[in-house]
Amino acid sequence: MDFQRIQLTPWEYLLSSRAPNGYQVSQENHIRWSQTPDSHIFSVDLPGLRKEEIKVEIEDSIYLIIRTETTDRSPVPTVRSFKRKFRLPESIDITGISAGYEDGVLTVSVPKVVLRRRSFFIDPSDVPEIYILIQILSLCLQKERAFVRPSLSLRTTPFARSHSNPNLLPLSASPSPSPPLRLRSRGFHGGRITAMSSPAPGSVNKPEEEWRAILSPEQFRILRQKGTEYPGTGEYNKLFEDGIYSCAGCGTPLYKSATKFDSGCGWPAFFDGLPGAINRTPDPDGRRIEITCAACGGHLGHVFKGEGFPTPTDERHCVNSISLKFAPGNQDL
Repeated sequence: MDFQRIQLTPWEYLLSSRAPNGYQVSQENHIRWSQTPDSHIFSVDLPGLRKEEIKVEIEDSIYLIIRTETTDRSPVPTVRSFKRKFRLPESIDITGISAGYEDGVLTVSVPKVVLRRRSFFIDPSDVPEIYILIQILSLCLQKERAFVRPSLSLRTTPFARSHSNPNLLPLSASPSPSPPLRLRSRGFHGGRITAMSSPAPGSVNKPEEEWRAILSPEQFRILRQKGTEYPGTGEYNKLFEDGIYSCAGCGTPLYKSATKFDSGCGWPAFFDGLPGAINRTPDPDGRRIEITCAACGGHLGHVFKGEGFPTPTDERHCVNSISLKFAPGNQDL
């Protein structure tokens, strides 16, 4: 796993790469993550919290239930309970997950090998358990009044090229290998974006000759002729700065960076667009749904639903980088 920055708060944290001794260890501020040959351990310091207990359980082999109980340090201790429920992709059976508060540090442990239905074995470094664990840490930090709006992401397929076990079977068929897992969480701070005026839906109408004159040949091929760029080659595939993504054809704002996540598919992925900015049209064969700019009709890509990514909408907007223009800064329009 490469060094990856995450921001659960305005503080910066690191996830580490493999050390020469075979262990993975990194520590920055209050968060700690390590990997031994048997398990992954995620820990976070919780100064100011007197007691934290977490119970993790499975419901119907589909939902992961996390219950937390916190006793604060006020003169009259107050007990607060929290419950979160997560849907697991494709009914993953999880055994041996543990979480607890040990010596002032919240520790969560996941077995190195997790048994999945249909006789597949999967590597915890590649599956949504990691998302769940980071969410636990995020929740604890929120209770410390470090308010967090995490936008985490990860890939779930394929596993055939897992770094820790190259012999693991793929979770499902995939047309091309996915890059290693990426976890991202972004704070919301930084500069401002210059106010942009949004064209009204359907208001940008140009003849194809004019589009051909103002767009590059590749932009014209994708935006106007519904082409697709090669996976992994797009300018914004691995960009995770705060800002706004607009249509490269007409400049209409389409996506906030807060909705962007790393799906591992090779194209920029978003779980939702700005209201009214994107049109959806089923392909003639009914297999996919095309997404286009509502203002100019420019082809963006396709939207997929029910793939198991832990996003609020359970959708993946798979968008060509060349269909977009990015403006960095605050996401307020």
